[in-house]
Amino acid sequence: MRVRREGAKGQLLLIFRSRDGHLAADGFLMHGGLVMHADGRTLNLNEPGVVRALLDAAIAGGWQADAPGQSEVDGWPLFDA
Repeated sequence: MRVRREGAKGQLLLIFRSRDGHLAADGFLMHGGLVMHADGRTLNLNEPGVVRALLDAAIAGGWQADAPGQSEVDGWPLFDA
């Protein structure tokens, strides 16, 4: 999931890779944008409220929209946000 504030220099790339029971749907059996935690909980990355919560968690973790370049962040630790 890529997030960029309009006019800002930086971009945030939240990466959800399938691993260890965590599933990132590719659009084949489930719609794209669905991620499933190992315990069965899911998030729809297409919902604005989910995007906002993940963005707020990334900002709390130190990401700055005005920092130049692209920041890649593993999305799984932010899942509970």
